Amino acid sequence: MDSKSISRRQFLRLGALSAAGAALAACAPQVITERETVEVPVEVTREVEVPSEPQVTTIVEQAEPITLRIEARLGDQGDHFNKYAHLYNEEHHPNVFVKTELFSDADYYQKLDTMLAGGTIGDAFWIWLGNGFDQYAATGIYAALDDIVASKDYDLNQFYPESIEALRYEGNLYALPYLLNIGSGSDIYYNKTMFDEAGVEYPALDWTWDEMIETAKVFSKPDEGIFGLVTSNYYGGSPPAAARAYGGDLLSADGTKTNIDAPGTVEGMRVFSDLFHVHGVTPTTAELAGSEYQMFAAGKLAMFQSGFWGKVVDDYVAPDSWGVVGTPLGPAGRGLVMFVDNVGVTAASKYPAETFEYLTYVCGYEAGMELWRDYRSVPGCRPDIWESEEALADPHFKVNTEMLQAEGMPPRLPCPANFREKEYWQVVNEGLEPIWTGERTFDEVMPDVVQAGQETLDRPSLLT
Repeated sequence: MDSKSISRRQFLRLGALSAAGAALAACAPQVITERETVEVPVEVTREVEVPSEPQVTTIVEQAEPITLRIEARLGDQGDHFNKYAHLYNEEHHPNVFVKTELFSDADYYQKLDTMLAGGTIGDAFWIWLGNGFDQYAATGIYAALDDIVASKDYDLNQFYPESIEALRYEGNLYALPYLLNIGSGSDIYYNKTMFDEAGVEYPALDWTWDEMIETAKVFSKPDEGIFGLVTSNYYGGSPPAAARAYGGDLLSADGTKTNIDAPGTVEGMRVFSDLFHVHGVTPTTAELAGSEYQMFAAGKLAMFQSGFWGKVVDDYVAPDSWGVVGTPLGPAGRGLVMFVDNVGVTAASKYPAETFEYLTYVCGYEAGMELWRDYRSVPGCRPDIWESEEALADPHFKVNTEMLQAEGMPPRLPCPANFREKEYWQVVNEGLEPIWTGERTFDEVMPDVVQAGQETLDRPSLLT
């Protein structure tokens, strides 16, 4: 560690001494013979040496500034982390400095695992619940936050309580909630222009899967490349929404069984599969003509299913030409899923308290509101955001708040009991993919998905 010396110099006070000295003689005219000598005072200046006080140099040891490394993704998230890093650095300069290390979405998890394996991980990192959090908590990657929370008297009640419980493992808290997503298939965005031209009423919040399918049929003309609905095709989007809406799920609550062949899951997944293979209202991968936003703008798509971020459709069409409604109701409800993006302090961090303080910046009220308002992303995981006047004044945000209030906080995706979370969901995703590529129906892929999924769940725990 380098040390810095700070010298305090005391200045000498120099004074001048005055004295009377030297005599002048003056001569009178020679009128008389008498002479008189007169002493005249004369001012003289002499340089004298005055003893000085000794100089004292005080050396103060100052610690080297702390650098905190935060791992996150490039793009809006990285911009958001950078903004609050700049704010934090301004307030803590020169003692603490936050440095963000940002990676592309495609490379993020690979980079994260590489750093974890190599012992080069930073002080904190972002992740979303359902993609490794439980494994990291169980294997000691995170530092427990409870003592820091207590020492700082930090109020966890500002977050949804379900999110805090989801970020605990064996009673210990390992991360703070960064944002709340109630499903990557939570919203249905509809094309007002197409609805108006067809004379179709806009969907209501209490509509059902059957009503959505019938509405999609009105618009679908596959031969002309026009479709009624594009779904969110991956394990966090439309499949769990369909399965849960009919009383099932893609994994048992205890994480030991695939549950893909359970009655409710089978019924919901058949409804989802029929969108492609029976009704022809949803394009297969090969039938997609660009992104859902491009098809929407071109008048080739009446509706698409997405998460909170679907509002970026604003970049493609006029703001008043689209509307949003919640994903439809099934016999068992709406099929929402709680995803909590979170930020945790690593066990490797030498500065957990300072790192935690930075995380409170990005998890605060204004930061969480900005995610939605300025970055058009999913908002923070706080009731004071979701129920704020600003949120309820926005039709898009209001729909999501109303779903959450009516349904209550939905359960998260279960975690495999053996902690092979990433492996299991990858197997499920790859197994279901032939449904949306148009190659096979759900009934055709189900046996293979069940077998591959169960084999993954039966493998040894990552903790052994």
